[in-house]
Amino acid sequence: MENRDKITCIIVGEGNLPLRCIGILKENNIVIHSLISGDEWLLHENAAESFPKYKNLNDLTVFESVDYIFSINNSLILKSPFISLARIMAINYHDAPLPRYAGMYATNWAILNGEKEHGVSWHEVVDQIDAGDVVASQLISVEPNDTALSLNTRCFEAALKSFEELVHSIVNNRLSPVPQNLENRSYFAFAARPESFGLITPEKTVRSVDTLIRATNFSSHYANEFTLPLLYLENEYLVVAQASVNFEQTGKPGQVVDFEGKRGFYCQDGLVLPEIIYDKNGNRILIENRLKIGSQLVIPDKILADKALIHFGSMARFEPFWRKELAKTEFISWPGLSGKAGIPVIKTNLAEDTIVSLETLFPEQETEDILAAALMLFFLRLSNLSSGTLGFVSAELPGKNKGFEDFFQTWVPFHAEIDRSESVVHELEPILKQIRRIGKSETFTRSTRIRYPELRNNASVQPDIIVSRAPVETNDLNPQSIILNVCNNQSAISFPVD
Repeated sequence: MENRDKITCIIVGEGNLPLRCIGILKENNIVIHSLISGDEWLLHENAAESFPKYKNLNDLTVFESVDYIFSINNSLILKSPFISLARIMAINYHDAPLPRYAGMYATNWAILNGEKEHGVSWHEVVDQIDAGDVVASQLISVEPNDTALSLNTRCFEAALKSFEELVHSIVNNRLSPVPQNLENRSYFAFAARPESFGLITPEKTVRSVDTLIRATNFSSHYANEFTLPLLYLENEYLVVAQASVNFEQTGKPGQVVDFEGKRGFYCQDGLVLPEIIYDKNGNRILIENRLKIGSQLVIPDKILADKALIHFGSMARFEPFWRKELAKTEFISWPGLSGKAGIPVIKTNLAEDTIVSLETLFPEQETEDILAAALMLFFLRLSNLSSGTLGFVSAELPGKNKGFEDFFQTWVPFHAEIDRSESVVHELEPILKQIRRIGKSETFTRSTRIRYPELRNNASVQPDIIVSRAPVETNDLNPQSIILNVCNNQSAISFPVD
């Protein structure tokens, strides 16, 4: 049979599931016209395949219609011009029994809500998110001890089985779309997270703590895009990477005890046992140093955590960007100034002719951005590096973060790469572009570097040098770093304090 007589498709997705689905499509003689994925691993696994491969939709050069588009674990936004390439249907995979649990992080919410049954769906892509007709589905049970990882694993298995059924119905021309009853729809937004940002307090029931721990448990080997629980100890919000509960042990809520060699505290009707915790700077904490036997935990004001969760809503979409930037981090050191604690802030006004020269070279850029870019270039050249990272604080970050410093990072990575054969002006242009990008991307949660395996080993690493566009009065938010301020045509430098 000629290719033009065969069923054709485009695949868009990331991870192992689309790889397995590609195998099923090939087994059923469905022609794959192209694969679009931002996942380098998936592209590499398909390197030997003859079909074209693209990293994003903008790279797609051949706009030839196909019979189907399959969106499988896809983080890219599919717009109408692309969807219209599907002559018959664009089909999306969703890890939930639609119309319930539309949106994001369906398995996490299913555990949090105490569901006994979950499922997966393959549905038509329409304008409303996860609202199209269902073309294949499968229900699965939620076990009492399920974690996010175990439920995701069974969803993966159900996805493969139901995809095989979907492909067979396509091949045999038996596709039967079933409209969703949207009156039964539930939807969870990208930024939605557990109440009070997952804060565990002694007043909670042991059942609610247990579901929170399980719903955020992806094991230490897999990325956790959702969240980790928080614990308030000694006036600090700590990140709980691993914990367990005991339903049988009860006592005064908040009292710290030893149980079978582990430190824990009583909640409303059980015992909570934190096992791996980190402070806000990514340092792993010895449980014994923070939980003293016989002491009483303070119940924090949950209003602050609730407000932090609302604040998170504006920055949640930037986490994938920061994950990539943090993975590239290679902090530039300034050994000549290390350890000079206690040196006062040194301020100086910038020469007017210097400012005019910079503004003439880059008339569309803010002066402070030009100075920040010049400092990055200076340190790269001084260190004989073609790439490197400084810390960066935008003019707006301290104000936006005020009151929420325990929840969100007070600096962001400022990574740059240069071609040392280029002129200074040409080297500064991509650095300025990067400054604009990171300035618009706000910041990230304190738990980000703990939730991703590729970042965890460097979770406590802080930048030696921070370039700040904020006033020097905000420098105490990052006391561990040398800070170079460029603000209001004035520069300043301050040094770490003991």
